[in-house]
Amino acid sequence: MRTLYILTFLWILVSQNLQTSMCIDTLKPNQNFTDGFTLISSNQRFEFGFFTPGNGSYGSRYLGIWYHNLPLTVVWVANRNNPVRDLNGKVVLLENGVLILYNHSLATIWSTNNLPIKTTFNPVLQLSNSGNLVIRDDGRNNTIFWESFDYPTDTVLPDLKLGWKLDVGLQRLIRSWKSIEDPSDGEYSFSLDPPEAPQLVLRSGSRKLFRWGPFDGTSFSGSNILNVNPLFRSTYVSNSLELYYQYEMLDESVFSRLVVSSLGFLQYFTWRVNISKEWNLLVSFNTDPCDSYGKCGYYGICYSLSSCKCLSGFTPTSPLDWGLFSYSGGCKRKHELECGHGDGFVKYDGLKFPDNPTVWSNYTDHECGTKCLENCSCMAYANVNVYRNGSLCVVWIGDLIDMKNFPNGGEKIYIRMSRSELQSIADAKRKRVTVKVVSIVTVLGSLLLFSGAVWYLSWVTRVKRKDRISMNSKGQRSGSFQYVEDNQDEGFQLPIYDLDTILLACNNFSERNKIGQGGFGSVYKGQFSNGQEIAVKRLLEKSIQGVEELKNELILIAKLQHRNLVKLLGCCIEGEETMLVYEYLPNKSLNNFIYGTLYSPCLILHFSIPYFLCSFK
Repeated sequence: MRTLYILTFLWILVSQNLQTSMCIDTLKPNQNFTDGFTLISSNQRFEFGFFTPGNGSYGSRYLGIWYHNLPLTVVWVANRNNPVRDLNGKVVLLENGVLILYNHSLATIWSTNNLPIKTTFNPVLQLSNSGNLVIRDDGRNNTIFWESFDYPTDTVLPDLKLGWKLDVGLQRLIRSWKSIEDPSDGEYSFSLDPPEAPQLVLRSGSRKLFRWGPFDGTSFSGSNILNVNPLFRSTYVSNSLELYYQYEMLDESVFSRLVVSSLGFLQYFTWRVNISKEWNLLVSFNTDPCDSYGKCGYYGICYSLSSCKCLSGFTPTSPLDWGLFSYSGGCKRKHELECGHGDGFVKYDGLKFPDNPTVWSNYTDHECGTKCLENCSCMAYANVNVYRNGSLCVVWIGDLIDMKNFPNGGEKIYIRMSRSELQSIADAKRKRVTVKVVSIVTVLGSLLLFSGAVWYLSWVTRVKRKDRISMNSKGQRSGSFQYVEDNQDEGFQLPIYDLDTILLACNNFSERNKIGQGGFGSVYKGQFSNGQEIAVKRLLEKSIQGVEELKNELILIAKLQHRNLVKLLGCCIEGEETMLVYEYLPNKSLNNFIYGTLYSPCLILHFSIPYFLCSFK
């Protein structure tokens, strides 16, 4: 028993040493590579070898590439449609540079025999740091004769070129697994096509499910997410040899992959080294209902919340279906085209380009529209630099389908309309302008009327506050103070004297004319030119007696006129001067005769006339 334990330990040790010895990134001709051995990229990020997908049994073994030291995440499968049925698979690199996978009976399961026949001196198989498995010449030039990135499975890794090798007619596309446990060809594919007007297209079989494009010189029409992203930098290359889309990671500590799933979702995953515990689904691209291909039918535009509208000049083909939220029937023209009889174009902004574009690269901006009008099947045109080589003219032959409202980053397109429709659009535009002008004039007129009414009310208020004082032709204030009690028909009018008259009568308010001092100002004796003697109460400029108090005093004194009381003759209000003009009584007022000099009217509590009516003190 002890001997058995020792032998077992030695076998495990030897196996570990063998495994460790094979943890390299290259394989040379005639070296054995069997199930259980792997190649690991020099950056320890990717691993190449045999695996069993999902929870499957060892009955199906596949040769592929996955992330090293992460939960099994396969990014490439060599023999996806032809598994090895046991653990006896074997990989051999031949002297001519062909890589072959054999089963236990040395039958070929898979190979790279599609290589062009070339003479290689030192072929070597290497797993690069990008996850690309390459066969190259180990000599000085390191020429690559074959690479797994030319034959992707369901995953686009950074630096993988999704598109075309035009010189050999090779298309690089990804295709989903049939299921999570079966890597054979699934139903869904994602590709860059066609070369004439490149678009990124997700398909189910041959049926289009979703697309971006065409390329407009800076981005793919319909989405900016593949072009503007803080994690990676996108590249689009178009020349005589290649046409492809590629992305490069900006942060080396982040793993990323773009995958078309077995359920038909195009998903972008990330994993942060030493941080993530699982793959993070950053975005699933085709989840917006408007991303569904042709959702609104011909000449329909898909808006947010999955609503559809017809282009201006079009109406639903089946209003009943549209009322039931079934839009696939699309729209039809209100006025049929009359090719050669006045057709023209209407510009639309903020749209995703329709499908099936054609590039006319030999025409300028102006010529593009002219040539499109000459072709009765040309329904729209746009000025787009598809190939980044100066091409400007992109046209659409036939009905327009798969348009989407895309206000942020949308495109400008000119769509063909009949002369009748162009006239209707022009009339509607003029009507809108007229309505806008009338609305503006109405609003401005209302504002002017309102401002005038406010000014008038303010003016009336000011006039009332001045008690209807007006200016005479000499610039002096004259007129009368008028008072009418509420609910009474009768009132009184009080004369108003100009300032010059008062100054002349009171000798310019000299101290000799001053006969008293009160809380609100001084009292002066004066004489009019007709010989009438007066007493003028001159209110101080800073007197606390306001206009209302002055008015109340005028009203009260005027109402209490008595032959034995001092008589109010008038007033003077001019500039800062405010004065009351009384009849001068040299023998004082009636109360002195009633009570004598020993009594003061301020001590008689039941006396109802205010003190200021009989005294200026």
